[in-house]
Amino acid sequence: LYLNSEGYIHRRNAFGPLDACLSASTGCILAVTGPAGSGKSALLANWFEQMQKKNSQKTGTLYYLFIGASDATHSATSLLSSLMAEINQKQKLGKTIPQDQDDLGEAFMPLLAEAAKDQPLVLVLDALNQLDSGLTNLSWLNWNLPPNVHLVISFKDDDEPGRELAEQIREHNLADFYAIQPLSMEDRRSLALSYLAQFLKDLHPDDLALLTDLKAADNPLFLKVLLAELRLH
Repeated sequence: LYLNSEGYIHRRNAFGPLDACLSASTGCILAVTGPAGSGKSALLANWFEQMQKKNSQKTGTLYYLFIGASDATHSATSLLSSLMAEINQKQKLGKTIPQDQDDLGEAFMPLLAEAAKDQPLVLVLDALNQLDSGLTNLSWLNWNLPPNVHLVISFKDDDEPGRELAEQIREHNLADFYAIQPLSMEDRRSLALSYLAQFLKDLHPDDLALLTDLKAADNPLFLKVLLAELRLH
């Protein structure tokens, strides 16, 4: 969580769609989309950290998984098993967690329903596209959530699987969308200056202008990689 939140530049009302999902009285599903490196994980990690700091009965119980960060989240089976075990333990539900993927999928929604019976449950599944099976096998993800469950998913939409999933979600109205926009010129400057300041570095205004004028600099990951190289010289 910390690594994903590092170096984040907050944009005005960036958390607005996420807060709106959390405030939905009956629960919601929000799909956060954007190209690779556009800042989806940084956004979600920083929002989640904010929710943790002000966690309350109203906010509910919070769960965040960055898919692919460990062996426990590489496959749909390991992801479900790990997540369900965590929910079961944290909320003292006393359930037996199945081992087979089909059984896990069948038990997932009833477990969420029981976990969210008395207070909201907020679940963030970041980078679905990093599953071993990619975005092609999401049958375990039931789009009809139990009441009081708030699900935020993210995936990159600059390839065919991502575009197909986004189209499917829109066509069947399965979730609300939050599309991450490219960095504005002001965002690029803020990111560059704040990143370099962490290392007591600075750029001449002319060099800063050259950097932020690059077309690819509207992508946070590209900009951070370039800044990481510059700070060493």
